[in-house]
Amino acid sequence: MHMQASAESEQPTKGRFVWLAIMAALLLGGATCGVLWLRETQAHNLTRADLQTQISDLQQHLEASEQLARDRLAALEQSDQEKTTLHEQLEDSLAHSNELTDQLTTSRKEVVAQTQRADAAEKQTTIEADRAEIGRRILSSTFFRLRTQQRKNPQYPSEELLEHATGQMKSIARRKAPEAEAAARHELGWIHYQHDRFDSAEQQTQIAVDLRRESLGPTHPDTLRSLQYLGNAMAMQGKSTEAIDVHRQALSGMRELYGTEPDRIRLQLGYLADALDIARRFEEAVPVWEEIVRLKRAASPGRYRTSLFFLAKTFQAAERYDEAETTFREVREIDLAHLGPDHRNSFASAVRLAWVLRLQDKQAEADLLEEKFASLAEFMLEIDQPFTNDSYGSYLAYRGRLEEAEFYLKRNYEREERVGTDGASINQFVYPLIELYEAWDKPYLADEFRQLIVGPSNRSG
Repeated sequence: MHMQASAESEQPTKGRFVWLAIMAALLLGGATCGVLWLRETQAHNLTRADLQTQISDLQQHLEASEQLARDRLAALEQSDQEKTTLHEQLEDSLAHSNELTDQLTTSRKEVVAQTQRADAAEKQTTIEADRAEIGRRILSSTFFRLRTQQRKNPQYPSEELLEHATGQMKSIARRKAPEAEAAARHELGWIHYQHDRFDSAEQQTQIAVDLRRESLGPTHPDTLRSLQYLGNAMAMQGKSTEAIDVHRQALSGMRELYGTEPDRIRLQLGYLADALDIARRFEEAVPVWEEIVRLKRAASPGRYRTSLFFLAKTFQAAERYDEAETTFREVREIDLAHLGPDHRNSFASAVRLAWVLRLQDKQAEADLLEEKFASLAEFMLEIDQPFTNDSYGSYLAYRGRLEEAEFYLKRNYEREERVGTDGASINQFVYPLIELYEAWDKPYLADEFRQLIVGPSNRSG
């Protein structure tokens, strides 16, 4: 009974344990399910957010792709237009290229033809130039015989021989091309010039200038050389205005042709300066002499003294005494440094400097200079030199020592007449004598020398 009762009492206890186990299992299962549900819920929520983000990103990419597609489509359309334009331009270029090719072909043919004509003309010109040279030599030989006969017999009919030689050259010139004829007439004009037939020299040289301007152009070296000769021929006849105009034309052409090359234009500047001095247009001559001095000073330092002396004389003649004084002082320094105080050039520069000093009422310094060169005057009597005679004679005339001045100035004129100074160049030795006799109250002698002036006189009676 006891055993049965114990057994009966244990049965409820096991039941409770079973129940508790079941409950525990249920609770554990419920907790597990809750955890799983919770995890599933969280995972579900996270995936949805990501999907929304991804959808948003995809929409942006889609919009960008659409825009890119639209841009590429627009670019493609523009490219098509450009291709069309380029194609049209290419067709135009090809057409233009074909035209240029045709023109080039035509030009090449023309160049070949011109070259052939030029070669033929060059050959012909060479032949004609040779003939013209032969003619020039014949004429030169004729003039040589002329001068030889004149020395032997002053009564020799030189005019007839000269006319014969002129006709001979004209006959040769008529058979030549323009340039060959121009060369012949240029030479003929120069030979006339050398024989003091300045009117004939002008006529022949003018023809040469006209022919060369037409065949060679106004700035060709040969044209400019003929212009130089023409200006000189005019100047020697006293045609001052015409000569100066021609020399200015030649100078302008040389500047255009040679630029600032000093050796090329210095000679022409000298021709122009001489023409202006002969015409007594001293104010216009000043800048020309200044340029000559500047060019010579740059090209040959120490060898520009003579040009500087002429510039100083031109300053004095133009009554620009202050500049004349400065320039004569520079000439004087050069003379003393290179020649010494007793040389004739030093004498002449001292005389001129003293003169311009007195013209500015600087008597004391002029007296000192005069003391120095007066002691050399007797020695200078033995030197028959144009610059010395001209400077000292004119200075003595200015100082009122008229008889002494007459000796030097007249000796200067007679010397130039004896050596055969050409044409209007003699004027520069005649004017000082006219001034002397006017100051000396000897108008009849002044008139006598005034008749010797070549060309129109620039001074009143």
